[in-house]
Parts: sequence; structure tokens; C-alpha cells
Amino acid sequence: MSNKRVLLGFFLAVTMITLVNSAYVVHQTQRAVVLRFGKMITESGSHLPKIIYPGLNFKVPFMDSVKYLDARLNTLELKSSEIPTAEKKNVLVDLYVKWKVKDFDKFYVRTNASLGWDVALIKLKTLLQQKTIDGVRSEIGRRTIKEVVSEERQKVMERIQKDVSSAAIELGIEIIDIRIKKIDLPDEVSESIYNLMRTERQKEAVRHRSRGRMKAEEIRATADARSVIIMSEAKKEANIIKGEGDALAAKIYADAYNADKEFYSFTKSMDTYKNTFNTKDSLVVLSAKNDLFKYFDDKQGKKEQ
Repeated sequence: MSNKRVLLGFFLAVTMITLVNSAYVVHQTQRAVVLRFGKMITESGSHLPKIIYPGLNFKVPFMDSVKYLDARLNTLELKSSEIPTAEKKNVLVDLYVKWKVKDFDKFYVRTNASLGWDVALIKLKTLLQQKTIDGVRSEIGRRTIKEVVSEERQKVMERIQKDVSSAAIELGIEIIDIRIKKIDLPDEVSESIYNLMRTERQKEAVRHRSRGRMKAEEIRATADARSVIIMSEAKKEANIIKGEGDALAAKIYADAYNADKEFYSFTKSMDTYKNTFNTKDSLVVLSAKNDLFKYFDDKQGKKEQ
């Protein structure tokens, strides 16, 4: 009875060990390749490795081993050496490359990933760095510093990404993005470049001010001409209105005079008295028989003979 228990225990232990060594898990951020006695298991009818996708999988214990590949987005930081521009001015360019494995079977074969993920990364980074730096030298070498840092920067990155992607696809990887982080000038050329930029900005400012002054003069001249026209038209209109008013007033005076000549003469004399003797200090030295005083002695305005 005790021998049976020993055998049963031994059998259960072997079974557990076998299960533990046969089951493995591939996470969502990974892909895997199975090696049997050190040789990769390939797809039927192909020399490319069989890629194992995320999930619970099984292998032949003690015969198979698993190599894991990273399926995440990776970043390669690059610090380049001095790169000459079209002006023969050197610049220092820092950039990064975003990439991920797209074709895992091709990647595994072309980068010697069977020797380990770290070995594959070294080969991959070496190639990416070389292709990217060559692309940067080619694109920046055809442009000025001003174009690189402003107008043509996006085009430079697009061209570099296109060139690097054509080489990277042969390794089974996809270039997601290439970005220039920083463009620096060596200390010996920084001051001369800054002086050149300041001079160009000052020239541009002078051009803008000159155009502004010309535009201001045009506006003033137009406004002055318009002002003269408006004033001339206003004076013309005022003279017309004044003439019409004077004519109407003369007609009213004439009508009033013709209606009652004596009364008209009387009211005009009253207005004269009012305007002449409007203060206590008013003094007029005239003969008493002057026509101005004809209504003082007689309301009819008849002079004594």
C-alpha cells in the first residue's frame, strides 16, 4: 500500500513538473518564437519562424524554449555630431525615432533575435542611427539654418522619415515618427548667426516702417483732399442757404413796409432806440430835430415846422 502511494506521489510530481514546463503565457505587449533544441519552429512550407500571439500556450517540456519579442512602441534617442548646412555653418541636431516591430517573423530572422532581444536591439539601433544621421546630413546640407529651424523643418522630418522607413521595412519594423527635438549652434558660430539674424530683422523692420510712413502719407493726403472738398461743398451750401434767407428776409421787410409804412417806420425806430440806448452810459450828441428823435415829441413822428 505504501509503494502505491509513493508511485502515485511520484506520478503526480512528474505531471505537475511537466505541466509547469509546458505551459507559458505571452502578454499583450509581447510576441514569442518557440525554439526546439535551439532551432526555431517554422510555419509549414516556410523558412520563417512561427509567431506565437498573446494568450496561454503550450510547448514540449525540456525540448522547447521560448524567445519573447517586445511589441510595444519604442523610442530611440539620437545625438548627432556637427552637421554642415548649405551656408557651411555647423549645427548640432538632437532627435528621436519612434518605432515598433510590425513583421515579427522577418524581424526575428533579420536582426538575429534568436540570440536575444538585447542583441537584436543593438543591431537595430545601429542601423536606425546610421540611416537617420545620413538622412539628416543630406536634408540639412541642402538648406540654410533659417530654413531648418522654421520654414522647412517639417519637410526635413518628413523626408528623413520616408528614407529611414524604406530601410527599416526590410528589418520588419515600422517607423512611426521622427522628430527633431533641438537644433543648437556651436559656440564659435552662435554669435555670428545671431548678429546676422538681428541684421535681417532690423532690415525687415525698416522696410515695414517705410511702408507704414508711405501709407500714412497717402491716407493724410486723401483725408486733406476730402476735407477741402467737404468744406467747399459746405460753404457753397451755406452761401445758398444764406442767400435764400436774405432774400426771404428782404421780402418780409418789403411786405411789412408796404402793408403799413408808418408802423414799419415806427418799429424800426424803436429797435434803433433799443440798440442805441442799451446801457446807462449811452450818450448820443445829435440835433433835437434829427430824424432819429422824431417819435420822441410826436407819436405820429411829425416834426415841428
